[in-house]
Amino acid sequence: MTASTMMGWGSAADRPRHHRLGPAAEARPLIWEAEGGLPRTGAAGIVVGMSKFEALRDPALRLAVVETLSKARKLDLAKIPKATSQDRVNTKTLQALVSLAVPDQALAKIAELWWEGGGHKVQHQVWPLWHGEDDTFYVHSLAGIEGLAGLKKLTLATDADLQPLLQLPALRWARLLLAGGQAKSAVLGELRARKVEVIVEGMDAVPKSARPLTLPRG
Repeated sequence: MTASTMMGWGSAADRPRHHRLGPAAEARPLIWEAEGGLPRTGAAGIVVGMSKFEALRDPALRLAVVETLSKARKLDLAKIPKATSQDRVNTKTLQALVSLAVPDQALAKIAELWWEGGGHKVQHQVWPLWHGEDDTFYVHSLAGIEGLAGLKKLTLATDADLQPLLQLPALRWARLLLAGGQAKSAVLGELRARKVEVIVEGMDAVPKSARPLTLPRG
């Protein structure tokens, strides 16, 4: 599958523009033109203008999106801060990756998302010598995944509640590596009733990460 097919774009005219930011935004070296700028806080602390990327409340799920866009050459990660340690999570690198400005149309045009096991570039940017023997990069929450409205094919290692998968109208195929005992979830039956081909694989229990991934505060 080509990068353009994975992203679901047709002609060059359909593709979003991108531009470089100035020195003050060095952590976001190459982004797509955002639709609405930074989120604003309204009454009762409700965030106004939150992007669909920001609505993804799991850092590993955001990394999966960044990995997909990077492979499709829609995000340039060359100026993301380099890891300063080889054998742990590098917080500065992680925060830069999960704070990238990604417009809503970018998520909506992702047709395939693959996130399981090791070998992903962004994993090794965050933790260069990750051993793969804990749940550091598991997706623990699927909240906000409805922003990937065009997603047709999903491969995911997760111990999360599967309910949000029912909010993916285009989904046609899913391979789920389940680590949280979700194999009996009613969601799987509902997906199959919608003609989604669902492949379920159980995963052996692994230790919890000593330093779980986190999103920026605020």
